[in-house]
Amino acid sequence: MMTLKADDTILRKFKELSKADIKSNTYVVNPNQPGSTTLNLSWIWHVGRDDESAPAALQESNRVLYLKSRALASRWREELLLVKYEMEWTVRYFKHNHDVWVDRSSNSSPGAKAYARRKAAQYLWQAQVAEGEFIKYN
Repeated sequence: MMTLKADDTILRKFKELSKADIKSNTYVVNPNQPGSTTLNLSWIWHVGRDDESAPAALQESNRVLYLKSRALASRWREELLLVKYEMEWTVRYFKHNHDVWVDRSSNSSPGAKAYARRKAAQYLWQAQVAEGEFIKYN
């Protein structure tokens, strides 16, 4: 516009583009990005709107962003709860299988008894390792 020598009213409306004006904002993709709550939109987003509708549109955009972030936080809280239960269920599963193989070893031939004891030891080891790791990280 400057090269075309447009008049002042057009130049006030369409300012010179800078790198900051055309920079991509990733807050839609990553709403938890630090600084996304203090985001200032480029002048490009205000062109073509009258001054009265601009704050309402920005408020609506912020409202949508807030609701997306709130839903994402809710999903992560739910996921955390599920992971904690899954950790507990995994340990219970290994302990249950240990008990099953211990029971199988009681009335068996020597070869089957050795196999059952080995499987029982394997599940007991898995239960102990899983429980230790889960305690370490929680």
